Amino acid sequence: MMLLMIKSQGFMGTRPHRTLNSRWLQRATIAAFAGDLLSAQKFTGHAAQDLYGDQLSFNDITAILKTKLNIPGLKYMQFPPQQAIDAMTGMGMSRSMAQGMVELSESLGKGKLHLTNVPDGMPNAPTRFAQFVDEVFAPAFRA
Repeated sequence: MMLLMIKSQGFMGTRPHRTLNSRWLQRATIAAFAGDLLSAQKFTGHAAQDLYGDQLSFNDITAILKTKLNIPGLKYMQFPPQQAIDAMTGMGMSRSMAQGMVELSESLGKGKLHLTNVPDGMPNAPTRFAQFVDEVFAPAFRA
C-alpha cells in the first residue's frame, strides 16, 4: 500500500503518529524461519519464536525512503481515523480489516498495547529495513 501511495500521491501516510516506534520485519524472514523449522523435522505441532526487526518510527522510515528512492521532498502524513479507513478500503481492504488496523494503531499510540519480550534496539531478524528497501521496495517502486 505504501509503495502505491508514494507512486501515485507523492507522499506516504497511515494512521500511526510519525514518532511511534514499531518493529519492522520482512515477511521473507518469517517464511525462512518457518521453512527451517519444518525442514529440520523437529516440529512438534507448536512453536513460539520471537522475531523482531529494526525498531523504527515513520519519521525514520520516511528518512530512509527519501534517501533510497531519491525523493528529497517525501513526507509522512498521519491520517485521521476515518480517512485512514477510507484510504485502506479504497485500496481493496475490507472495512472490518481497515477498522481493526485503525484500532490497533490507536491502541499502540495510547500505550494500551505494547510489544513484549523485545530487547531495546536489538533486532534478531537478518534483514534490516534499509536492506529491504534496497533489495525489494526500491526495485518494485522503479518497476
